[in-house]
Amino acid sequence: MIGTGFLLEELDRGELAEVICVEGNKDWIARMAELGIRPGQQVRVLQPGSPCLVSLVGSRLSLRLGNSGRVWVVRSGANHAPR
Repeated sequence: MIGTGFLLEELDRGELAEVICVEGNKDWIARMAELGIRPGQQVRVLQPGSPCLVSLVGSRLSLRLGNSGRVWVVRSGANHAPR
C-alpha cells in the first residue's frame, strides 16, 4: 500500500477509485496514459483481479497487471454499486 492507496486489482467489484500513481517502465506508463489510466482519472472496477476489468470515460479496459507495472488508487466516496 502506498500511503492510503491500494493496487487497482485489490479493489472489489463495483468500487469507484481515483488513480494516484502508475508505476512501471516508461513505455508501460505511456501506454497506460494512452488508454486513460493516469493520475486523477476515475475508474470503476467491473471485475477485480488480473486481468482486471475497469470502466472509465465510457470505455471498458481489461488490464493484466503485475510484472508489467502497478496502478495505485484511492477509493472514492459512494463506492459500491449493487452486486
